[in-house]
This record gives sequence, C-alpha cells and structure tokens, in this order.
Amino acid sequence: MATLPPPPPPPPQELDVCGSDVDKVERINYKRTFPSPLRDLFRLCSLSAKLESLLSLSAGSTCKRKKKKKEKRSTIQQTLDVVGKRRLGVRRLNNPSDRADLAALASSRMACPRMSCSCKRRFVLLGLLLNVVLLVVCLHVDLIEFPWGSTSRLSESSCMQAGTTKGSDTPISREENVAPFPCSPHHDIMFLKTHKAAGSTVLNILLRFGQKYSLRFAFPRKTNDFSYPNFFKRDYVDGYTPGTHFNILANHLRFCHKELHEVMPVGTVYITILRDPGLLFDSAYHYFAHLVPFTWKLSGGLTAEEFLRDPSYYYRPSGFNAHFMKNLQAFDLGLDNNLHSADPHVDELIHNIEQTFMLVMISEYFDESLVLLKDLLCWDFDDIVYFKLNMRAAGTFQPSGEAYGRAQAWNGLDLRLYKHFNNSLWHLIRRYGIKRMHSDVVELHRRKGQLAYTCLERGGPVIAENVRNKGLQSWQPSGATSIMSYNLHENLSAELYESCRKMVMPELQYLSELGVSLWLTKLWSWIRELVHW
Repeated sequence: MATLPPPPPPPPQELDVCGSDVDKVERINYKRTFPSPLRDLFRLCSLSAKLESLLSLSAGSTCKRKKKKKEKRSTIQQTLDVVGKRRLGVRRLNNPSDRADLAALASSRMACPRMSCSCKRRFVLLGLLLNVVLLVVCLHVDLIEFPWGSTSRLSESSCMQAGTTKGSDTPISREENVAPFPCSPHHDIMFLKTHKAAGSTVLNILLRFGQKYSLRFAFPRKTNDFSYPNFFKRDYVDGYTPGTHFNILANHLRFCHKELHEVMPVGTVYITILRDPGLLFDSAYHYFAHLVPFTWKLSGGLTAEEFLRDPSYYYRPSGFNAHFMKNLQAFDLGLDNNLHSADPHVDELIHNIEQTFMLVMISEYFDESLVLLKDLLCWDFDDIVYFKLNMRAAGTFQPSGEAYGRAQAWNGLDLRLYKHFNNSLWHLIRRYGIKRMHSDVVELHRRKGQLAYTCLERGGPVIAENVRNKGLQSWQPSGATSIMSYNLHENLSAELYESCRKMVMPELQYLSELGVSLWLTKLWSWIRELVHW
C-alpha cells in the first residue's frame, strides 16, 4: 500500500509587533533585543495589545460562540438538504409547512455570516482606534535619533562646533559714562528658549520686534517646538531649503550649533537664559511630572519635595522624558543631563557655550539682563518693555529651604552652569556701569508701570478663572489652573488695544496668529485632556 505524502507545512505568519502576537514569541526579551530607547516604545506596543485584548475579550467570546452555532446549524442544514431531496421529493415541497421549514433553515444559514461580519467589524474598529492613539503617542518621536538616555560627548561637541562666534569675553558695551557709538539694530537673532526660565517672555519680545521690522521667522512644523527633545536639525524648520536663512529663531529646541549655523546667517547673535535650578526644578516638576508615563514610579499625589527625598528611587535615566527631572537646562543646551558636575569635560563644555552665546541672561536678574540685551542689539527701551508671561500664581511655587537645597544638589550640572554664567552676567554689569545699569532699570520699570496702568485691568495679572477673553488665557498644566493671564481695559483705542494685546498674548495664540500650524500640538492636548493625562 502506498503511503500518503505528509501534509504541507502551514504558511508562515507575519509577526504583529504591536499586536497580540507579542505574547506568542516566548515572551521576547526586549531588554536584550532592543536598545534602551526602543524598549519604551515596545512597552507601549505591548500595553496597547494587552489593552485591546482586555477590551475585546467579552466580544471575542461572543463571536466564538456564534461561530460554533453557525457551524452546527450549517451541518444540520446540509443533512436536511439531503434528506429533503431524497425523501420529500418535489411533490412534498408543495406542502406549505415543508416550504416554511426549508425557508427557515435557509434564513438561519444566511444569518450566521452577517453576525460574524458585524463582530469582525467591531474588532477592526476597536483595533484601529487603539492603534491611532498609539500612533499619536509615537508620531512626534524620531525613531532614528532617540534622545532619551545618555548622549555621547561626541554628539554634544559636534553640535557645539560651527562657524565663527564671539564669546561673552568680548565687550558688549562701553565703559561707564562713555557716550555710546552709533549703531543700528541687530535683526539676526537666535534665542535658545530654555524651559521654565522666563523664556516665554523673551519670546514675546522677539516676536513683537520681528513684526515691527517685518523680519523672517524660523518656525517649526505642526508644533510649537523643533521636534524637541531631539537635537535640532535644519529640516525641522518650516519652509527651509538649502541656502535659506532666517532672521529670528526662538522656539523650544535642543541646541545643535552645527545645524543652526546652516539656518541662521553669518553674524547672528546667539543668546539664552538660565535660572536658579533650586527654583526651576519645582516649576519643571509642576509642569512636566505628568509627561513621564509608563516608565516612572510617580503617583498622582507625589509632590516635588517627596521626589527630592529619594530622587534616585524615582528617576531612571533611560526613562521616557527623563530629562525633565534632572539638569533640564544642560539638556536644552545640548549636553548630557546625566553628566556629573565634577566631570573634567564640564570645563570644556562651558567654554564652548561661552564661545557660542554672546549673552547668557539670568532669570533672577531679568531686567538687568534685558538692559544688556538692549545694548548688545542696539535696541530702544520700547523694544524690551514687557509683561511677565506664563507665570504661576503667587504662593504656588515657594519650595522650602530643605527642598531648595536638595533640588540644587540633584541638579548639580545645572547649578554649575548657573553659578558660572551668573558671575559672567555681573562681570558684564560692572563693565556696563553699576550706576548706569540702575538708572536704565528704573527707566524700564517706569515704562512698564505706565503701560500696565494703560493696558491692564487692576494693573497686573489675574488667575485663570477670571480671564474674560479665553483667547488670551495661558496654557494650563494637566489638572491645574495655576498659570496667570491678563484682562485688558475695554475702552482702549483700536491701535492701543492691538499693542497691548500682543504684549499679553500667550505663545500658542501668538504663533497661530503668525501662521504657524499647531495641529499636532492641539491634537496632543486634546488627547491628554480626554484621558486626563
């Protein structure tokens, strides 16, 4: 007797990395298979698959039961068809009851596929919805150049190297009581907007100055930042083509001088701003602690002071958005935020920053910094008058003395940068002239007070609940209403109202008015509100 050949092997099935097949591959050891940045994405995929499985468990069981019933009814139908043809005959089909029985069997035979298709549609729609949410989470992530975790010093040094620059050792002003030389306003400015250091107020000043002189802004695509936290690339600029240059670039980015040098013209003035890390950490924690999901041991009620009692327990260097919780300013400057402050490379990095930035402003001496900026750029007082933007309500940002000291110690690299450039700022102030600086700061306060009396109701900011014009309301952290905004006088002339409105307009609204597409930022905000993230 001839033996039958063995059945062909089943066709290979494609592995669904973000689907239920993740659990079928012997529990893939992603800690060995994927580098640290991709492990977070893999966890997101696994979480999505498990969530989809849990949500569809009940419906899936129902579909299986329906499929079994369909197969059973199909077998019965085939048997009755044979019996009907053999025993009933054509004459018996004229019997109304027999026709009804056969019609009922035929309808039941057609009903099962409909129910099965409906169930499949529900599965498909549910899967699509979950994957759309996952896609939005991953959409703004550059998988080729992941910034999370430690960054090599080679990348940092290469990003700091570019064209000819002037350091802060170069005099930016004349000696005291010496008449200034004639000059014209500088129009080519790159401002590194560090997080939670009064950068929104400086950005507003630059936007108003650029509009005044019809300058060309370098804006990001679809969001209000240049694919942060990735290192800046020229391709992130909306409308960039090789050889294109812009006058002002000031949105959030991670600094890379080599790429910025290709976007900004020769002679661009580079400036930035730093803040005391003991105060900045509390503000950053208030804003960004909710942006570190899945890879952190943070509970909803954990305060900044509780975090600082044992930061090493909560902090994971390779975690998603880990840079928000340690040495944030160093990270914005393009440095490795996990670098120890005593590392011998820090001196070289500080020297590179000095050679690149002509002015490093200090948030605690904001008015003095603006006066130096005015002198550096040959601006007028009217160009630097401001109202504080994106500030928290009084009483919500005063860490205790113990927490302040722990925050400084935890952010040691930021503290070293802050101390160095705070000393540099006061060196420039003494060169500018102490009396002259005091006189200019008084003049700036006088003009600010005059405009506040003219433009603002009650002469200052109000809490979020009391803002009448929601178009002038600042963005609020998830679950909070602590960021203050302004109400304008209603009896202002059209021209004066427009000037006052621009001075108090929050960043997102101002960028939208200038034509920046923020659909991804708005979509992400909507999703966060939807899931209370």
